[in-house]
Amino acid sequence: MSKPIDIDLRPAQFEVFTSPKRFRVLVAGRRFGKSYLACIELLQKAANAPGETFFYCAPTYRMAKDIAWKVLKKIIPPSLVRSKNETDLKI
Repeated sequence: MSKPIDIDLRPAQFEVFTSPKRFRVLVAGRRFGKSYLACIELLQKAANAPGETFFYCAPTYRMAKDIAWKVLKKIIPPSLVRSKNETDLKI
C-alpha cells in the first residue's frame, strides 16, 4: 500500500497532474513550475511501484542536478528513502 504524500500544486498544475491522458504537452512560461510538476509525477509513480526504476532526464549532469535533484530531495519523505547517492544522483 502506498503512503500518502502531501503535495502542493497550483490549480493549473493540478489540472495537468490529474489529466487522464497518456501524453500531455505543456506549453508554459518561466516560473510555472514545470520541473516541480515533473518531480511530483516522478515521485508519485515511484511511490506506487516499489522496486521499479524511474529517472529524470536532462541534457547534462549539471542541469539534472540543478533542476531536479534539489527538488526531489526536498519533496521525498525520508520514510521512502532507503539510500541516497549524491554522486550518481540516485535515491
